[in-house]
Amino acid sequence: MKQCYYHDLSDPKGFQRWITEKLAPVLLAAKPAEMLCFSGKDEEGKIRIRMIQEYINQVPCVNFRQFSMQNGRQKILFYHQRKMMEVLQDSRNLRFLNTQGYTEAKDMEDYLDMLVLKISTGKIPHEIGVFLGYPLKDVLGYMGHPSLKLTKVNGWKIYGNPSVSDRTYEAIEKAKHIIRQQLEMMEPDQVISQFC
Repeated sequence: MKQCYYHDLSDPKGFQRWITEKLAPVLLAAKPAEMLCFSGKDEEGKIRIRMIQEYINQVPCVNFRQFSMQNGRQKILFYHQRKMMEVLQDSRNLRFLNTQGYTEAKDMEDYLDMLVLKISTGKIPHEIGVFLGYPLKDVLGYMGHPSLKLTKVNGWKIYGNPSVSDRTYEAIEKAKHIIRQQLEMMEPDQVISQFC
């Protein structure tokens, strides 16, 4: 997450189309979450954030957490509630998150609160990969686990046996394709209104 997005506010439908495409894997539950960064200091940034909130509030199964960084940028963590619950009910993910300091977390909200707190300090923690839906083995490999060797790069760095990573990647790409096709036939607000 190296850059913050800027989009011309004179084209609200174009902005909705763009955000719908960006969130396609979350909307279709191919990923539990996506995090985007936006300028938030100036008046345009505040309007942009408000537009995102109003637009995403139309999707009952997708929530978001907005928070400020030390540099004034706004990050928004969008998450699909059911898919995030699945991630946080996986015992392997829970054991890993406990090793990363999530020992006090009792429910999804606690886990997300802790993640947001860590990110807002300015450093993206490695465990964000689990929240974003990357296979745990790839997160562990990225962190330097000695038994997991880099196999390939396909959307992210893949470690060990690539089969589960390939299935995850294919689901993400399929979701993007489906949303792009729908956006060719419908307005963005019509596309997102059909979810959940």
